[in-house]
Amino acid sequence: MIKTVLELDLVGYSTIGDNLEQGLDVTSVAELNKQIQGLVDVGLTAVSASRAQTVMATTGDGAILVFDAAADAYRFAVAVQEATAAHNAPRSQDLAKRVFRIGAATGDIVMEPKAGGGFDIAGGTIARAVRLESKAAPGGVLIDEATYAALPAELKGAFGKSQIVKGKRDEAFTAYPTQPNASGPQDAAYFIALKQEEAESRATTFNFGRDKRREVLRHLDSLKTNQYSRLIFLLGIPIRQRPSEALDLETRLNKIHEWAEENEQLDDLLDILRYLTGASPS
Repeated sequence: MIKTVLELDLVGYSTIGDNLEQGLDVTSVAELNKQIQGLVDVGLTAVSASRAQTVMATTGDGAILVFDAAADAYRFAVAVQEATAAHNAPRSQDLAKRVFRIGAATGDIVMEPKAGGGFDIAGGTIARAVRLESKAAPGGVLIDEATYAALPAELKGAFGKSQIVKGKRDEAFTAYPTQPNASGPQDAAYFIALKQEEAESRATTFNFGRDKRREVLRHLDSLKTNQYSRLIFLLGIPIRQRPSEALDLETRLNKIHEWAEENEQLDDLLDILRYLTGASPS
């Protein structure tokens, strides 16, 4: 079926969560997650959408949603971004601010009802939405060409010129940006600078060659579905940082790869992949 898949992600979630947990306790992170879902509910209310039928998964730092109409996905995104701008306006502390990146893609997905309620979803459209979210500006929305084409003319005017977004390996696709929360980049500047500092620090202390990266990708491509849970366990990814089960396997593996790179655990990932696939070191 053709649906518009939307993913949103809170900029600086790990930093905010770690500060809350260290300053208070782990229950404060649960309150942060509730606050995030409260902002999601603002968007759902704006388009009169049911959480049970629309929210496919919550990811701690955001959610994955499915809409029948691209226009509803856009209006949802605008409502959420405007709500965060209103939340941030009276606040001066960086850690108190909430800024989302949002990506949306339209195409074929598979939706199967789960025994306990809700749906399992799969399809390349989900991976595309995730990739667009990661490339969106803080406070912004980035949509693919199919979503843009499905919008009515009066909504297309809110978007800027098309741009090419690169995905994994040789993937590339056309995308259109809009910025409902104009103060988003400024409100997220602290978190962006912190991440850049961490990246620069890793670049000077962490050596992981091109051949090893290729080997990681090769093993990820050959990993079987039933090996996924073992990979998560052996790599030791914290529960709240694990990819959502609503994502397809390829997208979850890509997120694990990104997590390992961000946390300087690519060598560990490679060793575990070699173990799982029965390969010898190259």
